[in-house]
Amino acid sequence: MAVDKFQIKVEQSGELAPPILTDGQLQNIGLLMVTAQKQRWKQSIDSTGATARPLAPMTAKLKRKAGRNPKRDMYMTGVTIRDFDVLVATAGVIVAGNKSSEAELHARKAQAFDEMIGLAPTDQAIVEAAVERAYEDYIVTSWRPVKP
Repeated sequence: MAVDKFQIKVEQSGELAPPILTDGQLQNIGLLMVTAQKQRWKQSIDSTGATARPLAPMTAKLKRKAGRNPKRDMYMTGVTIRDFDVLVATAGVIVAGNKSSEAELHARKAQAFDEMIGLAPTDQAIVEAAVERAYEDYIVTSWRPVKP
């Protein structure tokens, strides 16, 4: 039985650097996350992806009187939505929430009635796609040649 001999010539060896997203990339992902939540709120969809609970009759009446849609859309005074933003986007961590204590209080009260703040399945898909794109960009530059 004949044994074929072959040789492999390696032009360059190296390694993949561990994936680290920059603060700018994390900020962009965080902004997409916040935008997705705000758009979902406008459609009156809670954080589970279901239609939000109806407002109490008195609250619905107040919203109608103010010329607004009488649905649970996180908009009564506008404080919660205006103040909801990316708080932290560094060192692999993204945190979104309200910056002011007044808006935080409004958000907690609204959250007690129906959980609106959080990533719904549709929001998660948007964030996952953004993370995938960020890692694809990173992989292009992650090869580190090792010189013999």
